[in-house]
Amino acid sequence: MATYTSRSGTSESYDKANRLTDDGATHNVWSDADRLTQRGTDTFGYDALDRLTTSNVGGTARTYTYNGDGLLQTRTGGVNASFLWDPSSSPSRELKQGNDNIVYGLGPLYMVKSDATTVTFARDGLRSVRAEVSSSGAATGAFRYRAYGQTAQATTASPSFLGYAGQLTDPTNLVYMRARWYDPAIGRFLTRDPVPGDFAMPATINAFLYAGANPALNTDASGGRWASEEPDCSAPCGTDGPTPTASPRPGPPPSPLPSLGSDGAAAPKEHEYNLGDIRVISNAEGFVGFFVTVIGGCCHPQNSITLSSTLIISTGEVERGGATLAHELGHVNQARQLGSWYLPAYIAAIPGTIWEHGFDFHDAHPAERNANSEAHLLPNGAAPEGWLYPWPIGR
Repeated sequence: MATYTSRSGTSESYDKANRLTDDGATHNVWSDADRLTQRGTDTFGYDALDRLTTSNVGGTARTYTYNGDGLLQTRTGGVNASFLWDPSSSPSRELKQGNDNIVYGLGPLYMVKSDATTVTFARDGLRSVRAEVSSSGAATGAFRYRAYGQTAQATTASPSFLGYAGQLTDPTNLVYMRARWYDPAIGRFLTRDPVPGDFAMPATINAFLYAGANPALNTDASGGRWASEEPDCSAPCGTDGPTPTASPRPGPPPSPLPSLGSDGAAAPKEHEYNLGDIRVISNAEGFVGFFVTVIGGCCHPQNSITLSSTLIISTGEVERGGATLAHELGHVNQARQLGSWYLPAYIAAIPGTIWEHGFDFHDAHPAERNANSEAHLLPNGAAPEGWLYPWPIGR
């Protein structure tokens, strides 16, 4: 058992499994299967797949059922509701709640209710619904959130449909994140992360943490894999959530026509573009290109390097929406988490990886495995059939 004092001055206790047992005001009870079963006087029940099936919060008992895709289908008790999802999108988008339909553009725009009236969602940069606006233009609900999603101010008890991070908010004030339920009051999930952590990314080792402990930039709509959200991304931010649905992807910005080689083929020229604060250099030439060729050539023929959280360099073309960019943005997340320790940690893991896998160790390196996993790529960095670019920037 370990006890810490939070920034707010409250005393928080955790057990050896890193589960919050006491936050100074509420005592939590966990099952042997790492499920939160009691929070003060509130109780929760689960099925064998770690899905929340019952809750009793504030004296109101509720039950939950799920469809064949594992997505929430019904809620009974208090305000009953049924839910319809689009399983072809990732993460699955909610299409219907009861008899009300959600209309999407670049994310959820408004709800068309059964009586033909509408509720429009006013969202902030992290896609949290800050206001619900009726057909007449009146704000029927307004909300302010703390960093991890706890409601700081509100004109109603909870959002009617979508709330923090643009996700389904239950009357219990829990947030439904597909694979798991999230409690914004404590900034932690109710069950263990189904995706194993990677020691190259220390924040992933905590099985209950939300958004890699950085909710200002990350979200976790899937409940199993958080991803970076760039509010100021220079590329179109696409669909809602960290993993977009299939859509035409814009190419790189126009550049002057390249010169032609002796065989008539276009000779690639060095160029660069920015993704928010990230600088991407393609077809690097001169000393920079030589440096990347030497470093990349000794380890892997890819010859693309993420030197920091703001710089990606490649001797080849780093296309928007491509596997190479997706992989390198995985390294960018690592650099953000580790800061100045990013490159030293990468280098420190090389000897052990060579010892175990030989000199062709690149794909076996923990940081490379994590980057491929974050980018939804195969272990060798290739894009699997039907692959979709997973990041909200660079499409």
